[in-house]
Amino acid sequence: MENQWTPEGREQARGVVQRLLDVQKARKLSDRQLVAEFPDIGSTKTWRNRLVAGTYDGLNPQRCLANLAKVATILDGGTPDLEFFRDLPFATELVARLGYLERAKTDRRILVCPAPNGCGKTSVSRWAVGQARSTRAYCRLRPAWRNKEIHIANGIA
Repeated sequence: MENQWTPEGREQARGVVQRLLDVQKARKLSDRQLVAEFPDIGSTKTWRNRLVAGTYDGLNPQRCLANLAKVATILDGGTPDLEFFRDLPFATELVARLGYLERAKTDRRILVCPAPNGCGKTSVSRWAVGQARSTRAYCRLRPAWRNKEIHIANGIA
């Protein structure tokens, strides 16, 4: 009985799914791009055939609602990490550079952030995107791209 969806749980899931659909439409993201940005929603098949379709019966309600709550936190401008310290030097510097970039007059604006593991790149990036989802995007360069321009261009697009 504990793996049954309650009406409240279904309504909560529908609310987050609708918010994600709005983000997907506003930013013109494909299902693959949306799942890459919000991995907690599962695969593209789960997203389109289960969550969007509203057929939650095959999904574990506790796990699904917990994952959707993480997504809702990100949509609200939060960070999925347990703690985010905006006053740390790296975060302060990255936010300052982002502000400088947004004040630029040209239409070519991209901020590249090569830094060591564990310094907070992902946390700051997700927080920054959460502040203005319609005008900001986050792309993590994959090691498999190996500096190939076509792979990088496809990943950013």
